[in-house]
Amino acid sequence: MRTKRSFKTICAYSSRLVVCLVLLLFSPSISFSQHNSANYTFSYEGATLKAVIEDLNTTYELTFAYSSRFIPLEEPIAASANTASLEEALDQIFEPIPVTYRVVGRLIVLRPQEVKVEEITKAPAPAEVIPQEPVIKRDERMEALMAARQKKWEERLPYLQKRYISSIEGNRPLSDIDLSKYQLEPGDRYYEASNNFFNFRDLARIAAQNANDATSRLAQVSLIPFLGTNTFSSYQVTNEFSVNLLWGMNGGVQGKEFGGVANTIKEDVQGVQIAGLINTVGDDMFGTQISGLGNITADTVRGLQIAGLFNVSGYGTAIQTASLFNIAKGGFEGIQSAIFLNSIQKDANAIQLSVFHNRAKGNTKFQASGLLNTAKDVKTAQISGFLNKAEKVDGFQLGLINKSDSISGLPIGLINIVKKGYNRAEFSASEYLSGNFALKVGVRRFYNIFIIGTRIEDVQNAQDIDIKEMSWGLGYGLGTGIKLGSRFLVNVEALSLHINEKESWTNDLHQLNQLKVLMDLRVGRKMSLFGGPVCNWMISNRMDPETGTIGTSFAPETIFDQTKGEKNTKIWFGWNAGLRF
Repeated sequence: MRTKRSFKTICAYSSRLVVCLVLLLFSPSISFSQHNSANYTFSYEGATLKAVIEDLNTTYELTFAYSSRFIPLEEPIAASANTASLEEALDQIFEPIPVTYRVVGRLIVLRPQEVKVEEITKAPAPAEVIPQEPVIKRDERMEALMAARQKKWEERLPYLQKRYISSIEGNRPLSDIDLSKYQLEPGDRYYEASNNFFNFRDLARIAAQNANDATSRLAQVSLIPFLGTNTFSSYQVTNEFSVNLLWGMNGGVQGKEFGGVANTIKEDVQGVQIAGLINTVGDDMFGTQISGLGNITADTVRGLQIAGLFNVSGYGTAIQTASLFNIAKGGFEGIQSAIFLNSIQKDANAIQLSVFHNRAKGNTKFQASGLLNTAKDVKTAQISGFLNKAEKVDGFQLGLINKSDSISGLPIGLINIVKKGYNRAEFSASEYLSGNFALKVGVRRFYNIFIIGTRIEDVQNAQDIDIKEMSWGLGYGLGTGIKLGSRFLVNVEALSLHINEKESWTNDLHQLNQLKVLMDLRVGRKMSLFGGPVCNWMISNRMDPETGTIGTSFAPETIFDQTKGEKNTKIWFGWNAGLRF
């Protein structure tokens, strides 16, 4: 037993020793005190935490240790510093987010906020580490492995580029930045922040366009692709003015382009693009697109898209108008107007207007259609002729059928289904219908009521034999609940029921209208007792075949009973009480 225990102890200490050696072997050669004495300058506005860590690692050779399962790497960072110390810089970055940091030796260890920092290591780091040359050299094989892994990360996450010139320039407008002072490389990027997305711009290409080099020309004219003034270099040329008699292909447009049939642009369009049938842009579109058939832009659209049938874009801050459909594959801000379909694949701050269907897979602002609206979260309202469907609605829904998980305003319609709303089933009795079952769905301030009730009478037939006759009613109503405390509620309800008296179905008018004021007392977590007075108003032109009288024979003492022609009106007060779940 001692031998086995000793062997286990030796293995445990050996594994700890190996871990320590690995940390020493591959930790950065620059000590924390050297970093802390340096001056750090940066500006991050909306970049993800992962992008910030990559930038600090590349620019200042800071090494971070963290678990991607517990650190919110996609959290947006808004921080800036000018000649700050390392501690001040890290506080600026991590203080607004649920992440804490701790320096352990030569590593900056990141932990989620709820984990105690003291648990990261038992041995506290010294207040100051004397700079000294590393005793153990880096392993060249590990350097090669890390370089290969970095290349793989760049391929998988192309938006994490080497430099963000916008951060260095303090996020000034691109037009105010002198790009000539930078030695631009492929991968240097500039981003313009918006509410829901980033527009990444290739600085090398913009610098080439600003330099007005050989790829930019004043004008071009073409008949078909490559049969024009730019010949086979069309895809490399950006034109200020372009005329394509039938169909033209060009590198970009910074001005105006007209096409008899189609315009195809490899990169950006800044200005106006008009085609008889279709416009396609391989990158960004800033300005106006007009076509008889459709407009397709692969990336960002800012401006106006008008098409006879359809508009398709990536991200956008625009107005899209088409007779068939509009589709935004990314985030969208603006207005979509179409006869058939408007679709946004991600979050939006948009207004969608269509005759048939509006769809937003993410969040949207306002939807109005003649048939159907669907979205994740809606900020203002959904209005349709048939169905509105959303998860969270910060506003109201107006339609025949409204469905949501939660809603801050009112769902107004024939059927309102709110998952986290006022949904009740109840059994009750009254002086007119002895047994009733009702479903109530919606929100407490406004809900729908679906009710069915029965009445069974003991009568004698012509042979003086006791038999039972059943009458029943089917109705619909609306109600509202007024809270009087944690356990008390007052329900005010208006209902209308068609009464089938002593027969399976009464074809004549035989309508019972009710106004109820009911007190609800909660007696359990999901159960309550209720009861209160009811004002009944019965309108009927049904004639009793046995007595020949018009109207119901079940009404108790009435306060109003009048027959004019073939219509009888009765008013009386009654009661209603029951159990609600």
